[in-house]
Amino acid sequence: QADEKMEWGVREGYISKYLGMVPIDDAQFSGFYTRAIGVNGAYEVSGGLEHKELKNTIIQLTLICPEDWDEIKAIDTLTTLLKSVALTKK
Repeated sequence: QADEKMEWGVREGYISKYLGMVPIDDAQFSGFYTRAIGVNGAYEVSGGLEHKELKNTIIQLTLICPEDWDEIKAIDTLTTLLKSVALTKK
């Protein structure tokens, strides 16, 4: 569904170009992030993760980057933030 939503965003003028989806899989989480170029020319990356142990525990993060950031800095920042997420069970 993420690809369809991003393509809809291009058609409706919310983003100028969709650059694809990248899977994420580590010891705690599985999910993905999408890459796009916003209407202002800045990179936009958005990630969604599900905790592997605690099903239905979803984390979503969208990063709209400053105009002077390139795609590499945007993706590095998003993946660093997503990988640093930790859930604590009570």
